[in-house]
Amino acid sequence: MPEFLEKLKFQSRLLVILLTILLVFSILGIFSIFIILADLVNAITPIREPAAWTIFLTTALVGLVTTLVGIIFILRRRPKVGDIARLVETRHPELKESLSTAVEIQGRNGGPTGELEEALFRSVAAKTAEIDFRRASRPKVLRPAAVLLIIAASFILSDFASKTDLVEKARYYRIDQVNGENTGLTVEPGTVDVPRDSDLTIAAQINRWERRAEIVYEIAGLTKTYPMTLRSSGEAEFTFFGVEEPFEYHVQTPSLISESYMVNVYDPPELDSIKIETIPPEYTREEPGEFNRLVDLFVPEGSEIRINGQTSPRVSTELRAFGDAVSLETTGEGDFSGAFEALDDGTYQLVLTNDEGRIAVTPLHEIDVIPDEPPTIEIVEPGKDTSAKPDGAVPLSMFAADDYGLSKVELHLSVSGLPRSPVAVFDAKDGFPTEREMSSAVELARLSAEHGDVITYYAIAWDNKEPEPQSARSDVFFIEALVDVPDQEQEGDQESGSGNPPEEIDLRAIIVELKRLIRQSHSSIEYEGQERADFLQTLGADINAVKNESATILTKMGSMLMEVEGGVIYEVFRNGIVRMDDAERSVNDDQPIEAIPALEEALSNIILVESYAKSLPQMQQSGGQGGEQSEQKSSAQNSQEQSEGESESQGQSEMSASDMQEMLEDLNGLIDQQAQQNADYRESDGQDLGQSEMREMESSQKDIADKLQKQIDAFHQSLEESYGLRQMLEESKTEMKSAGSSAGDGEMGRAERYGMRARESMIRAAGVLDDRIREATQQQIQALASRAEALGQQQGEAAKASQSAASGGTGNAAEMRKEQDAMRGEFEQLQADIAREAVEMDSIFPDVAKALAEAAQNANRANTSGEMQRAANALLYERFKRATRHQSEAQGQLSELTAALETAKGELPGMSSSGLQNLLEQIGTARRSMEGQAQERGEGKEGQTGGEGRNAAQEAVSDVGKRIGSAGEALANQSLVELGANLEATREADGDGSGLTEAQIVPMLDQASSIVREYLRNESVSERLQLNRGSAPPPEQYRRLVEEYFKNLAEEQ
Repeated sequence: MPEFLEKLKFQSRLLVILLTILLVFSILGIFSIFIILADLVNAITPIREPAAWTIFLTTALVGLVTTLVGIIFILRRRPKVGDIARLVETRHPELKESLSTAVEIQGRNGGPTGELEEALFRSVAAKTAEIDFRRASRPKVLRPAAVLLIIAASFILSDFASKTDLVEKARYYRIDQVNGENTGLTVEPGTVDVPRDSDLTIAAQINRWERRAEIVYEIAGLTKTYPMTLRSSGEAEFTFFGVEEPFEYHVQTPSLISESYMVNVYDPPELDSIKIETIPPEYTREEPGEFNRLVDLFVPEGSEIRINGQTSPRVSTELRAFGDAVSLETTGEGDFSGAFEALDDGTYQLVLTNDEGRIAVTPLHEIDVIPDEPPTIEIVEPGKDTSAKPDGAVPLSMFAADDYGLSKVELHLSVSGLPRSPVAVFDAKDGFPTEREMSSAVELARLSAEHGDVITYYAIAWDNKEPEPQSARSDVFFIEALVDVPDQEQEGDQESGSGNPPEEIDLRAIIVELKRLIRQSHSSIEYEGQERADFLQTLGADINAVKNESATILTKMGSMLMEVEGGVIYEVFRNGIVRMDDAERSVNDDQPIEAIPALEEALSNIILVESYAKSLPQMQQSGGQGGEQSEQKSSAQNSQEQSEGESESQGQSEMSASDMQEMLEDLNGLIDQQAQQNADYRESDGQDLGQSEMREMESSQKDIADKLQKQIDAFHQSLEESYGLRQMLEESKTEMKSAGSSAGDGEMGRAERYGMRARESMIRAAGVLDDRIREATQQQIQALASRAEALGQQQGEAAKASQSAASGGTGNAAEMRKEQDAMRGEFEQLQADIAREAVEMDSIFPDVAKALAEAAQNANRANTSGEMQRAANALLYERFKRATRHQSEAQGQLSELTAALETAKGELPGMSSSGLQNLLEQIGTARRSMEGQAQERGEGKEGQTGGEGRNAAQEAVSDVGKRIGSAGEALANQSLVELGANLEATREADGDGSGLTEAQIVPMLDQASSIVREYLRNESVSERLQLNRGSAPPPEQYRRLVEEYFKNLAEEQ
């Protein structure tokens, strides 16, 4: 085949390919343009994802079909070789028609058949050898630039279209179709069955596109659309109230739509009737209860709860109580009944199920069980350890109580570790009393007690609980059987008497500790598991310690005891130590109850030894003089320290509000410590304390008194003289010393009374100091405001002088500038002082500190210092008119600063939280005083007339009335002012019989207490809001304020 024919055929195929490519990219561009136009419509009116997918799919299918049709058309109408030959001849006229003739011969004959045709083929081959068939045969529409432009435009348009919201919506919809879920809009509960007349809430979580939704539902042939409520979480909600008919619904947003769901309505199983009976245990003697509806139950422990009810015949019922199912007896008619016992708090409910499997569950109802508490038993008299002669008797007074009734009370005794038969003190026969006072006596002779024996006794009470009664034990007490032992004469008494007395030995401390260990052993039954193991380990260690201490004492006084009663007392002491060792082994073997007889015998041995040891001449020579001398020395030392403190305090400078606030916090801490000390006194009152415990109480009180002395020394002289704070605290310290002395003597009741008076004195001092803090703060802010006001007046006078000079008057510019610079320096110092006060006030009065900081910041923003500097610069060049303008501007800003400082002063609270708390405690004390007076008058106490008690109580009421009135004025509360005036007047009015009665005073105190509590609650909320600021470094705004001031100062210098 000739070469020119090969070229023509290649060009024919190439043209088909080029036309196909051009067709594909053209249709792609058109498709992209359509998608972009559709997205513009979506921007105006949102298209939902299903519609977006339909548009995208339809457009893509149309484009694909168009492309296939075009390709078929191109293939069917593809250019032939002859057509290309004629196109080449058109562009190369020199060929004339030779090329097309050669193509025709080739197509008809398959090649040249004669010489003439061969010559034609040779001529055509020669002429076309230099022709570029690609250029010669290319149609004009297939210009390279145009083709490249179409391809590039198609790429750009398709890329833009692929990123449109419309394509994104179509992509999301297709992904959801493949995965079988709607990720854009999740609807709960979907298709659901609901009871008739119940409420149904539809929730839709919108995960993309617009955050608004509406619900569309069809009911009874009508379609309704309502907007849904959108929550902050992106969830939309709609509630159908009282659903009665089934309906179909779906949720839609402008871009999303859910599938359709069905709400089916059914009739739930219901209770036709219910009856609940509560039957308390018979021994409680409580009345049964009956209810005709499901309610919360409040029943005694062990009560039987019976439930009877009725439903429709085709409904099954389940009773759940305390988390478990309760067996029910049912009938075919829908009746059911069941019962259960209430032993602890819990809940109950009914579950109803019909034959369609529909379930109805009643709300949970509470069962509150009143526990049957164990009885209480107390030995009132003597209520402490005591001693008696072996032939004497100790009368006992006991009190027992139980919530439902007492059945029996027994007195248990043992003599030096040997138990005796229990004595029946009370045995119920005709009913079970809830309270019982009983009397008995411990007759030592009937117990065969001898000198040195110790009688251990306690009472046990049982209640009437069934089937097993509960019991409780009283405290364990001891009676020491003692007789007077004559002084023991020993050989060498004279010699020993002339020498140094022996070291003081305290056997009583051993006795007290052994009593404590016996009580602890009795208490061991209260512990279990690891707690019991730890308890016994401690108990064993304590027994070992007292045993070793006893052995040490025996070593010191063994030689003396060997000479008493022929060495019998020495052997008694040794036996006591041996019995302590036996007790220690029993405890270590987890048998603490078995250790009690050994400890009691050891206690008896030590008591016997002590009775003889006191009669030894050597022991009588040792005494407590050293302690007395030490006490005198300590007293002198304290007086000296106090004198030094007073002299130092007189030289102190005036205290700031922050210093006084710190002092008030320390004083409040001492008030709390004294309150705890008083509670310890109250708890220890009536107990048999050892010397070590009493000394510890006394030492603890002395520590508080020492801390208070430091507070007294720290007060400034002006505070002491003007407000009497030193006198108040000196009174408190005196009461503390009395409390400590009483505690050291074991009189805890008296120590508590002294401690309470000491605390009340400190509370009064704290109230005065709190008032002084607010007063000092007010004075400090007023001083700042006065400085700002004075500076503003000076600046105004300077402005007038500059204006006069500008009008031709006389004026020394240099002097005027010097005065202006001085005023500027005073203002900058004022700014620094305001910033410092703001920082200091933040921990005391945060609102005041905030107002001060804002005042200083406003002055900074107004650039008052800059105005003053510009005025000075104008005076330097004698430009008086300009100086007047800047000075007047600075004067106005200083006036604004003065007003802002006055406003800050108004932010001071009427009373602080500590002051309110102290006032509340004083009101409570006065109220208790009135109630105590009424109780004493009702009991008719001897030795006290009604007038004496009334005067003391009304004096307390009058004092607190004065404090309430002062608080009312500080808080601007007229109710408190009036209450305070009425209460304060009780002291004067009582003399003529016109005073208020207790029935009138107590409600007034309660009303005042209620008002103060409300202020205290509001103050507590405010303090919590400031908690972060109070516990952090100086607030950022104040720190920046100070830094900015010093930065500006450095730049200007």
